[in-house]
Amino acid sequence: MSQLQAIAISCERGGRPLFAPQSFTLSPGQAMQIEGGNGSGKTSLLRMVCGLAPTASGEVRWGGQAIAEVRHAFSLDLLYLGHSLGLKDELSAVENLRVASVLAGHPVGHEEALQALQAQGLGSRSHLPLRVLSQGQKRRVALARLQLSKARLWVLDEPFVALDSWLFLPCSKCCVSILRKTACCSLPATKQWIWVALCCLGGWAHERFLCFGGA
Repeated sequence: MSQLQAIAISCERGGRPLFAPQSFTLSPGQAMQIEGGNGSGKTSLLRMVCGLAPTASGEVRWGGQAIAEVRHAFSLDLLYLGHSLGLKDELSAVENLRVASVLAGHPVGHEEALQALQAQGLGSRSHLPLRVLSQGQKRRVALARLQLSKARLWVLDEPFVALDSWLFLPCSKCCVSILRKTACCSLPATKQWIWVALCCLGGWAHERFLCFGGA
């Protein structure tokens, strides 16, 4: 069984520690929320988990092996949605999703990509080049990747930032529906599906999550 393990990982900025060594294990069916004040290193921690930034100490393991040793396999199991959306302005929304699916190792067709955009309320804009869309619409294109993803590990850094408040609830319901359908993760009973309530208040827009899919 694959597990995500962070073993005493720490981060430095300008030669000074950003946070103390952190250790945790994430198993299939689990989710974890990263909390902390501005500048406390939340995004840095997520980028280290993804192998996008070096650790000052410790290491991240996937299935018991350092992620550097299983880079290709880990990249196929990972979906990272960060502040930079990784979208091309000259491509349409549909084309962006199809290119992203190829890069992720699980190509999808035009209709499947279109359905994912329709679920985000972007069906009528699916053919337009991304450069003419608003920041919020671009964010929803990126969120549509979740519906198409076969990755077992989702790392989401402020997934709803730039969305208008009236979109938090429908977008969160869409994401929760995907999670339930794919068994991508289940939160501890005390917090299960509290995301919708957080989204109503705009809370989830500024949270960080790691979600591990079923075995």
